[in-house]
Amino acid sequence: MANDFGAVLTEPEEATEQDDSSAAMTMEDYLHYEEEAFKTPNHGDIVDGIVVRVDPDEVLVDIGAKAEGVISSKELGLRGEVDSLGLEPGDQIKVFVLQPENEEGNVVLSLRRARAETTWLVAAEKQTDGSVIEADVREQNKGGLIV
Repeated sequence: MANDFGAVLTEPEEATEQDDSSAAMTMEDYLHYEEEAFKTPNHGDIVDGIVVRVDPDEVLVDIGAKAEGVISSKELGLRGEVDSLGLEPGDQIKVFVLQPENEEGNVVLSLRRARAETTWLVAAEKQTDGSVIEADVREQNKGGLIV
């Protein structure tokens, strides 16, 4: 049926009863969910994140915490290195937690440290398996080779 303004009016739908199996979340369930959903990472954790924004001074990363994580230009080394990393918003990366919360409330992250830690974990796993590790020799010194 149409009204004077040309809009079509329909009959209201009857409300259906909800199934008991999909009952509302209790306060205890909600608090547990919130605790799990927004865990604050600890120093030394390696966490997965998604690049949110890339600025000349910093990279913002969503790590599922209450606040976004920050990789600063100081951590990256030389200014302008942010661009050379080739990071784009939406990229998935692993990051190392340097500081669970800075004065601005953000988690301070390290991309280099995460890569180094991950490399050591892979090397230790290959050593345990007895696998061969291939690497480029960068330098020779009295103690051996630097790869």
